[in-house]
Amino acid sequence: MYRGFNRQFARKRDANDTAIADQARECGFEVIPWGAADYLVAAFGVWIPVEVKNLEGRAYGRKKQLTDGQVKLREAASRSSAPFLIWYTPADVIQTWAALHEAEHTEGKPIAAAIRSVMAAIERRTSAGATTADSARTPGQARRQVSTT
Repeated sequence: MYRGFNRQFARKRDANDTAIADQARECGFEVIPWGAADYLVAAFGVWIPVEVKNLEGRAYGRKKQLTDGQVKLREAASRSSAPFLIWYTPADVIQTWAALHEAEHTEGKPIAAAIRSVMAAIERRTSAGATTADSARTPGQARRQVSTT
């Protein structure tokens, strides 16, 4: 459901949702609010469902990070080797964009492999207890970093 449409029934958003969506747009992703996950983003010819979560919720050990529908979507994506990303910080957006940009401009490097490596790196970093200090870059800094690769 689009934010602002029928506000009475609008979904609750994570506190970092706006910052992450803004970062994705600044990097160059097409960002569409979506029902099954928070967003459907597109870049370099690839559509990726993205769920935005608070890193603090993971740090405090909340048991249920994903809804039942999101778990089913992630499992279906996994069965077909399709991506399903969870972004915790704007730094995750930058990391995803950089990996896709590199794969797009490196002959023989499949974009699917780049997405899988980003998914694994985000999972390793967040399970190791990273903090929101990882998101200290501004969108302008992110754009400069990506454009130099």
